[in-house]
Amino acid sequence: MIYTYTSMRPLSVGSYSSRSQNIIIRQYLESINLVFSIPYPEFVFPGCYLQLYNLLRKADQNSTLVFFSVSQLSELADSYSSVCNKIVYKFDRVIFAREEIVINTSLDKQEAVFSIDQIFSKTISSQ
Repeated sequence: MIYTYTSMRPLSVGSYSSRSQNIIIRQYLESINLVFSIPYPEFVFPGCYLQLYNLLRKADQNSTLVFFSVSQLSELADSYSSVCNKIVYKFDRVIFAREEIVINTSLDKQEAVFSIDQIFSKTISSQ
């Protein structure tokens, strides 16, 4: 199963409408031969991750999670490590469509956490 996660609030990489995020996700998934699924749009409130937490709770084990952008994680702050670990241990593949990054978490969970941390750190430091 593929789950997509979008954000309705402005991101550090700019403001993208829901439609624009869905188009970018759909096009990237098509380019890697995956099927687009209806997204879980996050609420517009700053620091709100209610939909992400719902996804972590409801998603099937060993599925794929597609973010619009790694910058969607930038407001997690103190809970970032915990959420990152939950993502890696719940999903077999994590995709950041805007950055065109695919991380296969099924092979090495610790390496996947490290990869996401590195991508996240580069994104935050370049803001």
